[in-house]
Amino acid sequence: MHTNRTAAAGTALLLVCAMALVTPQFASASPRGVLVVDDDRSQCPAAAYSAIQPAIDAARAGDTVRVCGGTYSGDLTIDKENVSLAAGLPAATNVDCLASSAPYPATFATVQGHVWVTASGAKVDGLVITGANTGLTTTDVASGYRITRNIIEGNTALGIQLASKGDRQTVVEKNCVRRNNTESPRVGINSENGDLRNAVIRDNTTADNFEGISIAGPDIHSNVSIIGNTIMRESAGVAVSNTVGSDIIGNDVDLTGARDGVFTGITIGGGNIGLTLASNTVTGAFPGILFGRFDENSNSNIAAFITGNTVRDNVGTGITAAPAQGELPGILVNSLFLRNVTTGNTAGSGISVGAGNSGNVLIANRSTNNLRGISLNGAIGTMVAGNLMRDNVLDARDLAPGQNTWIGNRCLTDEPAGTLCTAPVPTAGLAPPAPILTSSVPVRPKVDGSRWPCLKVPYFEIDPDGTGAWSWLTVLAPDAPPGTYCGA
Repeated sequence: MHTNRTAAAGTALLLVCAMALVTPQFASASPRGVLVVDDDRSQCPAAAYSAIQPAIDAARAGDTVRVCGGTYSGDLTIDKENVSLAAGLPAATNVDCLASSAPYPATFATVQGHVWVTASGAKVDGLVITGANTGLTTTDVASGYRITRNIIEGNTALGIQLASKGDRQTVVEKNCVRRNNTESPRVGINSENGDLRNAVIRDNTTADNFEGISIAGPDIHSNVSIIGNTIMRESAGVAVSNTVGSDIIGNDVDLTGARDGVFTGITIGGGNIGLTLASNTVTGAFPGILFGRFDENSNSNIAAFITGNTVRDNVGTGITAAPAQGELPGILVNSLFLRNVTTGNTAGSGISVGAGNSGNVLIANRSTNNLRGISLNGAIGTMVAGNLMRDNVLDARDLAPGQNTWIGNRCLTDEPAGTLCTAPVPTAGLAPPAPILTSSVPVRPKVDGSRWPCLKVPYFEIDPDGTGAWSWLTVLAPDAPPGTYCGA
């Protein structure tokens, strides 16, 4: 009996050990499966598939199609939710996007064709996508896409065509998008064919396309963030129109060396509501940042927040709001320019606001070594307070004198003479805080869409005594039903 008990205990111990060994294997394989693809089975000899589309077709929701190094010809469609199409070795994070080029190592997975993504939560990670008219397309029938670490190059028109219905956040991140440039419109990352809602485009590099990133056209673009991208050697950098509550933050736009000539670094077309344009660097453009209509049907930009941008060494003006056209309203109203630096824009102004634009506020901007520092070219109802203008050919100009308010601006030369520069200019360094302004502007509240289609949009006001605060405008949403009325 003693022997039998020992044997039984040993058997139980073996079962426990066996379960301990087996359980992690089951846990790692379930519930999501991995389907391996290798075109010649030289990288992954045990791969069950030699082509990608059959593996996608066999995948279930939540599965990953792992693509080993090789070249795969033909278009692909991902139409199952939460399926990931992922390279074994992520391509974009293993190249210098601004320097290196094909041919690539055999370990890279290259798709020669169009990747079409129509299912929510689908992910495309680490591929080289080339040889199509458009490299990768998402649609606004779904959302929650993840487009990451791909090299998308050598497509004839668009690198990425992006759309999303927005109930889940879409992320386009750390891609290298370059040389998609043999046919019009030749854009790296584009959203001009369908709505784009709740999307983040961040930490990508675009180069040698015609235009880097364009979120424009008549469709709705809401809660879109363009953050931390590097945009080099393009003829045009970033363009947006018809956005609501969106951001362009921390991008590096350098158009020096573009092969097709140089155009605008960041273009803000019409119809943007509550746009934040912050902490971007723009160099080598013509002009640096432009608020201007793409077409005569564009609405005004309302309550833009332009802050902390460095706009230097551009051809023409650093930051400009174009004059109104004909009977159309101004392109920029009730917007705040705060602590921007414009320098070395020797053929134009540091900041220029054209006729027809009204209700804008310029606080604590620094404009040096331009043709003109700050120029109001017929704009009215503008507050210009506590700015430093120095070493420009003409520091300050107002072509509608008496219809704008200038308070505490540090400059030496002005037009009309002796009316705009009212504070001493420091001999070196930055200007100290303007004494008649509050030392800081509070953080701007977000656009409030809780009462859609009537949006509450924050804008900044300053009283003549220099005291400022955020106020609210009620604005009709661009996608409001016809006939909607939000009050006066």
